[in-house]
Amino acid sequence: MREGVRAHGSALMRTEWEGSYLDGRTAARQRATIRVMASGLEVTTERGTTLWWPYGEIRQTQGFYAGEQVRLERGGETPEALLVSDAAFLTDLRRVAPKVATYFHDHARRKMRVKLTLMAALGAVGAAAALYLWGIPALAAAAAPRVPVAWEERLGESVVEYLAPPEKQCADPARVRVIGQIVATLTAPLPNPPYTFRVMVVDDSRVNALAAPGGYVVIFRGLLERTRSAEELAGVLAHELQHILKRHATRALLQHASTGVLIAALTGDATGVMAYGLESARALGALRYSRENEEEADVEGLRMLLAAGVEPAGMIAFFDVLRKEGGEGPGLLKYLSTHPSTAERIETLKALAAQAPRATVKLLPDYDWRDITKICQGGGRQAAASPRARPAAAAPVPPRGVGRVHFVPVGEFPAASVEHLVAHYRDRYGLAIETLTAVPLESAAVDLLRQQLVAEELIVLVKRHHPRLAADPEVILIGLTLYDMYIRGRTWRFAFAWREDGRFAVISSARMDPVNFGGPPDPDLLHTRLRKMATKSIGIMHYRLPQSGDRSSVMYGPILGLDDLDSVGEDF
Repeated sequence: MREGVRAHGSALMRTEWEGSYLDGRTAARQRATIRVMASGLEVTTERGTTLWWPYGEIRQTQGFYAGEQVRLERGGETPEALLVSDAAFLTDLRRVAPKVATYFHDHARRKMRVKLTLMAALGAVGAAAALYLWGIPALAAAAAPRVPVAWEERLGESVVEYLAPPEKQCADPARVRVIGQIVATLTAPLPNPPYTFRVMVVDDSRVNALAAPGGYVVIFRGLLERTRSAEELAGVLAHELQHILKRHATRALLQHASTGVLIAALTGDATGVMAYGLESARALGALRYSRENEEEADVEGLRMLLAAGVEPAGMIAFFDVLRKEGGEGPGLLKYLSTHPSTAERIETLKALAAQAPRATVKLLPDYDWRDITKICQGGGRQAAASPRARPAAAAPVPPRGVGRVHFVPVGEFPAASVEHLVAHYRDRYGLAIETLTAVPLESAAVDLLRQQLVAEELIVLVKRHHPRLAADPEVILIGLTLYDMYIRGRTWRFAFAWREDGRFAVISSARMDPVNFGGPPDPDLLHTRLRKMATKSIGIMHYRLPQSGDRSSVMYGPILGLDDLDSVGEDF
């Protein structure tokens, strides 16, 4: 019997397979030999490295359908992966390890499960009707807070692809940044928001705006042209952001199509759930939030304005104008039908605003707001370019930042690297950054079991060693460490950076340094990577810029590994 094949009853069974291995840190594939064993997979890469994958740590993410490549993953946010082109690999894996057969997909069983599910569905029409009328709304309300943010983001992406495809988006860089500054001002007081907020402007004359799950807001050109000040648009944005933060859209979409999602899950059809993204995109434009949801978005949106120090009168005035002019055109009727601003609700907002302290922030005082209406003119729509394309010239930095930036070395961070950063921001952006005395590492910041530093504890150290500056609301402190770190409040294996409270950050260069991965020293590459993460933190905390989905911008997010970090640009 040749090596890699053994008898199994009357059939021959392969125990060795050829495939590809990805290490989760780079996009490079390595050829690999995969040995199927009773308790796990033994993987030998073309570089001679042997890895052991216990079945209990493996999950299957592709290979559920005929002709589809099998993909197995192991690990957290940036997992390792094995790719095998022959689906018969799964059949022989189940024969070798029958105790874990249920971990992996079986095409034959899926067909039977689909038939049984359809039969059960036909026999439960009455029960399903009752569930739809009474049970699903309650289940949707209970399930929405437990939906993973990553799932919401995928759903939001599907909505945006349908309602705001790139060819319809108005992407004039300077004016997009103006809107980004407003969003950054509104969200700056939020403690660790779960979403990366993104606003898209669509070249459409209708007066409308909507919030999609996962942090996406779509503004129609017609609504933007109706606003008379930054404060009025801030009111609309605050209302929509609250729909996202309160998960109103997620809950409504779950209620709208929970039956389809449940059937997809029951049949093992993972793509059925993702196909729901298109269905949800079509549904979102027709959704009507409950009066309670709208009132909550009103009140919490007004509170968001107040927390950011923005005058709430703009929000009230804009909603009041739309209410009064609602009969002038279908665009206005569209917005009011999905965001009904009744006189009673406007009076409630006026009463709340009257009790609030005076605003402390004047949004964009030096900007002529009429200029924002040109966002879709002059070739401002997005070009169908490669996602990795770089802009021909660096985008200008926003005119004014907020706060004074300080770098704080933590542990034995190289002085030369700090000096390089300080010189870079002075020469490129005219930004004067002061370097503070180094903070020694303490045992509380070290996780001995993981052999990593804890990002949250590093920020505690920085605050404790510089208490006067930490208490100054005009100061931004950015810690720099050369040791590997992770975020205790996340499931990630590691982190390049972590930010808190809009004023504190810590950046680790450990996984940016090629030396730590067996490569030769490359100071230029290390400094480029370090600058990108530092510039992004400065953009968020000093210039109040939002993260974006544009890889040509340093504000791209999230950054999940070196492949992402190396592919983004350095400019805002």
